[in-house]
Amino acid sequence: MATHVGCCGKTSIFVKVSAFLFLFAFVLLLLGFGTPLWSSRDGQSEGLWERCTGSVCVSTLDDPLGDEAWFVAVQALVTVGFISGLSGVILSFIIMFDVACTYKKAIRIAAIVDAFVPAALLLAGVFVYWIRGEIFFAVFYLGFSWGITLSAAIVFIIPGILLSVDLDRIHNYHDEAAEKPNDHPEAAAAEEHN
Repeated sequence: MATHVGCCGKTSIFVKVSAFLFLFAFVLLLLGFGTPLWSSRDGQSEGLWERCTGSVCVSTLDDPLGDEAWFVAVQALVTVGFISGLSGVILSFIIMFDVACTYKKAIRIAAIVDAFVPAALLLAGVFVYWIRGEIFFAVFYLGFSWGITLSAAIVFIIPGILLSVDLDRIHNYHDEAAEKPNDHPEAAAAEEHN
């Protein structure tokens, strides 16, 4: 029995849309994760991993900010969110392309978790960064990378909702199918005979 069918297999529109939203959210997160534009102040721009003045960048590990517990917590939250988001992308495409996995409830639940967990972690990370940055620095402006990471967190929520709806739809469909009487005439005749 072949487990792979052409593009998108036999999956619902919910799964197809959620897979591409997962990918879109992850690309946004990748941009926010790697670019040093989370905030700017005094002619410097800063990201999770680098602080840049003009074209000269130094690691945040060598920066006084690298020793701040709140900043390290933001790095950890966003990193775990990044890993969970990548896992969600992989699972959503497995569900979409692999017929053997399309109706596996455990894989679908794992994909749903990998949508809501990165969203929650990223939201926690961006808001901690915003609130603590306002307290920690005299002059503090949020930047592009911060905003794009916030956008990724919001986008991750949508495939979680779509996959939840689809899981419920499939569960209800299988329940209805199990309750329907057998439509085969031979089975009906055998039932009447007994």
